[in-house]
Amino acid sequence: MVSHAHGPLIALLIEKFGWRESFYILAPAGVLVGAWWWWYATNTPQEHRAVRPAELQAIRAGRSQLEGEIKSLSWRAALAQRDVLLVTAAYFCMNYVFYIFAQWLFTYLVESRGFSLLESGTLAMLPFIVGSILATAGGIFCDKMCHRLGPRWGCAMPSAIALLLVAVLLPAGLYVQHPYVAVALLSLCFGFTQFTEGSFWAASTYAAGPHTGTATGLMNTGGNLPGLLAPLIGFMVDRFGWSPTIASGSLFAVLSAALWMMVRLRRATDAHTAEMRLCTERAGARRTVAADATRP
Repeated sequence: MVSHAHGPLIALLIEKFGWRESFYILAPAGVLVGAWWWWYATNTPQEHRAVRPAELQAIRAGRSQLEGEIKSLSWRAALAQRDVLLVTAAYFCMNYVFYIFAQWLFTYLVESRGFSLLESGTLAMLPFIVGSILATAGGIFCDKMCHRLGPRWGCAMPSAIALLLVAVLLPAGLYVQHPYVAVALLSLCFGFTQFTEGSFWAASTYAAGPHTGTATGLMNTGGNLPGLLAPLIGFMVDRFGWSPTIASGSLFAVLSAALWMMVRLRRATDAHTAEMRLCTERAGARRTVAADATRP
């Protein structure tokens, strides 16, 4: 989300040089960041020069026993896990709202609210600043609620409340007359989408236990699919107008909250690990049967 803080700079470049030229100017920065990451990042903590021995010991604590028992979870087995699917579906719905802001807010402020190019670039970064703050606050709150109420309600309650606020704030920001009040309400709306982020990732961890990598990969894939709906959103804007199109995000926010109420989470236990292992074994057995069937 930090990248959206460069909105004023990008708007200035577009106004001075044109939108194509803004890509040419900014592309080298992306190459430099990629080169720095290639140099700085490592595959494992023990490979990183900045990780101290005490940190490495804390990271490794208790992992030797798990590493000997846990096999990778197949995508098919992950798809058979109820809570993983529900969290993924809820994440898809929440990110429908996220991508409306990420892809269309700047254009909405120019075309619907009448702001100038430069002012829209500045105002369009405000929801992402609010989102960064509330994402941190949401993670802290989720952590505290999980300790107090357990993982099910500790994850579901903050998310459901925040998503219902999104459903209210979105049309409020769209239909209020004062443009700056609209920006403030929309910034809060987007902020509450990000308030749920910690809950989504924590829920995937609780749902999959030691197979968190596969579960979060599935969830994140589902969460990014709404980004492919940009042509549909553009068509809806042309057909129905800005406000009804963006307000459709309220329906997805309510649906996401409803899906959270169906999630049943618990702390990762031996029984839970056995359940996930059984899913993996069943998926492996189906692959074996399919392979045998194809043999001459």
